[in-house]
Amino acid sequence: MLDKPRWIGLGTGKICRESPVCKKNNEMLDQILISHDAGWYDPQKEEQPIQPYTNIFEKLYPKLISKGFIEEDFHQLLSNNPSHAFSIRIRKGSF
Repeated sequence: MLDKPRWIGLGTGKICRESPVCKKNNEMLDQILISHDAGWYDPQKEEQPIQPYTNIFEKLYPKLISKGFIEEDFHQLLSNNPSHAFSIRIRKGSF
């Protein structure tokens, strides 16, 4: 199950078994991409329930620090992994 791309929902504040903590503990942190969005936007509504683009740093970062993550882990998640994932190259295997 962990060999395929997965979404990790953090909206509930719970860390599931396919979480960054699990990947770090199993030396697979290089397999995670982190992203976030602002939710749904309806141009016909005046009031919008848009989430700020700060959840990674205000919610996820402190939670992972409390689980033993260090700055190098965040650099892996937020810089190295996206650079590798979006680089142009021939990829082996099927998706």
